[in-house]
Amino acid sequence: YWILVGNALFRPNACVARGLSVVINSGARRRPEPPMVLEVGTAVVFAVFAVLAFTVSDDTLARWLQPLGNLGLFLIVLASILVGKPFTLQYARQSTPPEMWDEPGFVYVCRLLAWVWVGAMGFMTVVSAIPPVVDGDATIRDAGDPLSIVCYWVLPFAALGLTIMLGRRIVRELDDNRSVGV
Repeated sequence: YWILVGNALFRPNACVARGLSVVINSGARRRPEPPMVLEVGTAVVFAVFAVLAFTVSDDTLARWLQPLGNLGLFLIVLASILVGKPFTLQYARQSTPPEMWDEPGFVYVCRLLAWVWVGAMGFMTVVSAIPPVVDGDATIRDAGDPLSIVCYWVLPFAALGLTIMLGRRIVRELDDNRSVGV
């Protein structure tokens, strides 16, 4: 989606993202586990984007689609924690034996990772909203505007990459501690 949003027209982009989310959720229905919060949430966000793509001007979308996408992810991740089902717990259970699922340390780490993602998504939302707030004409496609490049692309993707790296480090340290009996 993020690759398309910076390089394709908004209507086809929204339709492709929505279509892929439907395909992913349809395939997920064949799994015996409950639906993944992140998959269902993104399907809802992309449905909203598809409606916006056909009802809002391209100029407005070029300014606000990135912050709205980040906000959508932020709300999905935050809601998963607030309802007591951190999205990270679902993914962690896919690679962890069921006897560990209710261990306090396992649940704690999953909640911690979910909060790390809330922080990252919140940061991404705020920085990607800076260009349209500071410069009403700034868009996601302003290749020559340093503010747009830094706030729409560099800082959000740096935050995303750092969050992935931090999450992997936390999980690796947990695995190392578990293997030595800590």
